Amino acid sequence: TNFTNVSIIVIPTGGLYGLPHSFKEKLENFVSKGGTLIVFSQQYGSDFELLPGGIQGLGWREDRSCTYAKFPLSEYQPILGGVSGEGMGIRTDGYFTSLPDNTTILLVKGTNYMPVMVTYNFGKGRVIATTAYTDLAYTMHQAGVTSKRLFKDMILWLKLNMEGKDFDVVRSYQKISIPVAVRNDGEETANWILFTIIGPERDASNLFTDSVLVNATLRPGENKNCLL
Repeated sequence: TNFTNVSIIVIPTGGLYGLPHSFKEKLENFVSKGGTLIVFSQQYGSDFELLPGGIQGLGWREDRSCTYAKFPLSEYQPILGGVSGEGMGIRTDGYFTSLPDNTTILLVKGTNYMPVMVTYNFGKGRVIATTAYTDLAYTMHQAGVTSKRLFKDMILWLKLNMEGKDFDVVRSYQKISIPVAVRNDGEETANWILFTIIGPERDASNLFTDSVLVNATLRPGENKNCLL
């Protein structure tokens, strides 16, 4: 397996089953050089042992107790920014029992509070491991809005980290100011601008519009910086 020119690898639910132990060296080499590894729920805890850093736990055939995840009693993590409430709605099966020392626990199991989603650095890269089966649940129409948002935010968070950026933390109902560069590509002078704000899922139920008045005229071809 050649991981050249790949920055993120996603191992789907059950994807580690049957792979030889030698595959662990390939994953360690990939992550240690700066790659990011995302791993979903696996059948057996021994499957997770192929991951860099040394993880132990129970797979879905050993736990046999599908449940929902909850937030742990720890500090806020940007990767969970789109998850509302206590994290309910994220289906998991299995949990982790042994983790690297530098692990951050993102979600715990709703019944026994054992870790079900974690992240840690390995070399120059990062591992995100979870016993959630969001990918499989999606194919069975069981993945709710919360699960979809979590996966979206996970990819966005990783992308920003690779670019040396991070999320801005904004609490509910907190006012924010967003600078926006506007250009009039029309043939007539404009005196107002309509901004369209699209929700995370980009569907009709999350589509909002608002209008913002521009203090000065915006002539054809003119640029202006607006503050929302």
